Amino acid sequence: MHIEYHKSWSECLNQDIELKIYGTTGKPVVAFPTQGGRFFDYEDNGMVHACSEFITAGKVQLFAIDSIDHQSWVNWALHPTERAIRHEAYDRYVADQDVPSPDDVKVSLPPEPEKEKSTRKPLTEE
Repeated sequence: MHIEYHKSWSECLNQDIELKIYGTTGKPVVAFPTQGGRFFDYEDNGMVHACSEFITAGKVQLFAIDSIDHQSWVNWALHPTERAIRHEAYDRYVADQDVPSPDDVKVSLPPEPEKEKSTRKPLTEE
């Protein structure tokens, strides 16, 4: 299975952020870590292995992205407004930055199955 590791600067978050991409073609699937988790947890907890048949067949391309929960929702030292503001920056990162748009991802879908030809005669008016 093809795996790519990326670490790049996020203008939205004003910090480096990491992600892993599994596969090279297929429908893009974004995997978010559980609360307080990291991008590598999806693989460490066996989820990439569980999806490997679909990834290697080119049916899906998996994007395991990092979170900043420790800077937003689970940072109890911050006021809830500040946590929400930080999470909004993460939303901008997900929507606008490192997670590719569907136009940037090679999608390879299986061919449509051929439809069976009907052996029934068409109805005619009498």
